[in-house]
Amino acid sequence: MGSAVVMLLAENDRVVWGHVGDPRLYRFRGNQWRQLTVDHSMAQVLVRMVEVTPNQVRSHPARNRLLQSLGHAECQIEVSEQKTIRAGDIFLQCSDGFWGYLMENGMVADLKASVTLDEWLVRMESRLLNRIKELGKQQDQDNYTAQAISVGIKSALNKPR
Repeated sequence: MGSAVVMLLAENDRVVWGHVGDPRLYRFRGNQWRQLTVDHSMAQVLVRMVEVTPNQVRSHPARNRLLQSLGHAECQIEVSEQKTIRAGDIFLQCSDGFWGYLMENGMVADLKASVTLDEWLVRMESRLLNRIKELGKQQDQDNYTAQAISVGIKSALNKPR
């Protein structure tokens, strides 16, 4: 059994992230979202082979079959970066037990309805728990974790010269 991880480092106007396994990092900008990580799972391989859609990953039997995880001898943490982040960008780091029950459009709707990041996380948790209840999955529910990070950056015009 291995562990999965996603990490984020912000510096000046860029972010660097690393991940292994199936936790995800999303970036929300305005009303748009972008998934920045690609799951290291057998279900994701099936997406690349066009045998399942990205939304089918959430319920696919191979979803939790990780191809990379901490604890495997050949573990390789995938590292990426984005060089242009903007004030107001919001990053969401979350485990598969979180994103597995939430559609991204619902995440955006909850974000638009929230005043603070804490409120956004509470709204999404409520949506997640309602979805679990609908599916009757209380007993075999995976744990879930999420963290939201908001970016506030001074523009180049406001920097001292």
